[in-house]
Amino acid sequence: MVNRQFSKAEPAEPDNARKMPITFDEDCPETTLEMAMRFRRVNPVRNVMP
Repeated sequence: MVNRQFSKAEPAEPDNARKMPITFDEDCPETTLEMAMRFRRVNPVRNVMP
């Protein structure tokens, strides 16, 4: 494993990304209510008692 040091700008990148608005396009359209209602989980939640 390589010991990697962050540059001075890298720790601020996640904070800057959180401040940016979400931009939807044709590859990633905004989810409509109809689309959300048709959504199905790929891996359903299992009711397993611990």
